[in-house]
Formats: sequence, C-alpha cells, structure tokens
Amino acid sequence: ILNEGQIKKVVKQREQHEYRLRRRTTLKSDFLACIEYEKKLLDYIRIQKRKLGIKKKGVIDSGCEQRISFAYDRMCKRFQGDSQCWFAWISHCKDSKSDKTLSKVYGRALQMLPRNPQMWISAADWEFTSNGNPQAARTLFQRGLRFNRTDKAMWIHYFKMEILYVVKLAERRKILGLTMPHENKKGSVSVKSIAGEDTAAAQVAAEEAAMNPSQSAIDAILKGAIPCKVVQYADQALESIDVLREMLSSCKMLPVSARDDVESTCLALLETREGNGSSAALQRIRRCMEADKCSKQSINECRQQLVTSCSNWTVADFEQAVIMVESQLLEMSDTK
Repeated sequence: ILNEGQIKKVVKQREQHEYRLRRRTTLKSDFLACIEYEKKLLDYIRIQKRKLGIKKKGVIDSGCEQRISFAYDRMCKRFQGDSQCWFAWISHCKDSKSDKTLSKVYGRALQMLPRNPQMWISAADWEFTSNGNPQAARTLFQRGLRFNRTDKAMWIHYFKMEILYVVKLAERRKILGLTMPHENKKGSVSVKSIAGEDTAAAQVAAEEAAMNPSQSAIDAILKGAIPCKVVQYADQALESIDVLREMLSSCKMLPVSARDDVESTCLALLETREGNGSSAALQRIRRCMEADKCSKQSINECRQQLVTSCSNWTVADFEQAVIMVESQLLEMSDTK
C-alpha cells in the first residue's frame, strides 16, 4: 500500500506533529493539524486499498483511527472548557459511526460543560434520533435543565422532543399494533454526578409513567400529558410569551388525540401571560375555524370574543380575525 519512501515521509511527519503536541505552549491548531494529517493519510490508504482490491480492514487502518481518536482525546483534555474541541470530536465520531465512543465523549463533555445548553441539546437529540432511546433523551433534558433552567432553547427542544415521541408512539401503534415503541438502550450517554447539580429542581410528574408504562400511562402519553407538563414547567421557569407562542405553533405536529389538550394548556398559559393580547384569542378563533364541525353558534362566539378582547389589538390582528370569522360565515351561507 505504501512504498519505502512514503513510509519514511509518514514517520517524519508524525514525529514533527508529536514534537509540536509535546511543547509547553501547545496550541489548539497543533492538534487540529495533526488530526487533519491523519485523516488525509487514512483517506489515501483507503483509496490505495480499493485500487488493489483489498477489502479487509488492516492494522494500518486501525492505527490511523486510533491516532485520530487519541489526538482528539489529548486536545479535549488540554482544552477542557472549549466547546469547539468537544464538538469537533463529536462530529468525527458521528462521521465515523463510532456510537460507543460517541456516547462516552458526550458523557465526558457534559461533565466538563454542564452550563452549555447546546451540548445537552446535541446529546439528547442524538439519543432520540440516532440511538432510538427516548427515555435517555428525556433524562438528559431534565438534567440539563437543572443547570440551565432559564435557557429558552432547551425548553423548546425538550417540548418538541416530547411531541415527536407522541407522534412516533401513535404512528407505531397504528401501523404495527405495538403497545410501546422498541427502544435500543445499548450505548446510551451516561453522565456521572456533577458538582453543583440542582437535584431539587422540579421534575415532570407525568414522565414517571413512561418508565413503567401501564395501559393508563400509555393513554395519558398519547393524550399529550408529558408535553402539557413541560409547557407548565417552562412557563414557571421562564415566564416568556415568546416561548409559549413557539410551543403553541409546534402543536400542529401532534395527532388529533393529543393536540386539543396540549393546545388548550398553551392557550390558557398564553392568555394569563398576555392579558388582553391578540395571540391567544387569534389561536382560539383559528382552532374554531379548523374544527370539523364548525357551527354557526361557535362562529358567533368567536365574533363575540373579538368584541370583548380586541381593545389593545393591532389593526392587522383585528382585520385578520374579522376576515377569518366572516369568510367562514360566508361559506356556510353558500352551502345552504
């Protein structure tokens, strides 16, 4: 695969990189340069093996892969608080499909950077989408929120994850007739106890049912019990109208069986935070318009709601609501 001259060049290059990595003032760029060289060398070796028709993985391949992992390990130990180093190693593990190594890297990274919301989100997203373990993803979000209780992005991602879980559960039950989706619990992210973790933080009570699901617990999950609790706790922690609006817009992904309860919870909290604002009222009117059986009485109720709640609306919101109500009445009169 490599001739004698090429082997000498490889040895010389590796020695030069090793000298740089052993300096007292080692830079992050030194580690990245070493990693880049090893990756290019590995790519060249694979190309040569394809030309020669060699399919079996050899010692030279494993050696390059080990040197790459070792360089990432040394870089992350040297720059423990640099999230870019950890994310670079995580990206490499994903590209090389090293799930076992990736789970360990996430565990170490979360211990070093517990106040980094993006790291928790990335780990939970990998557990849910790639590792197929919703329970592990849920646990990561809960632990991450103990350190980042006021982070809006974490609450929104947590809410969307629970919505996707309900959607997947409903689809699998409908298509395959399964009581619960199969969860792969091998190689999950394990995070040891971290100093400063708020173990007294509020927990989502409905999620405990998902750990040992009975039929009643499954029914509660399918009706959106967990997303409802997430919305309530997010509202308590953030008191943010923007987050409630974002969560309300995400409810469209839910199946009909769960959408009503979750939307009602979001709307109730939004009305409380918004006072006499337009967002919650417009959403209620829109829900009425989209109902399968939209009666004239319910439309008149929406019209009355406009009169009682539009004192501080913008002109655009008021016009939008009037158009929705009047167009629905017009359609009903045309059908007659």
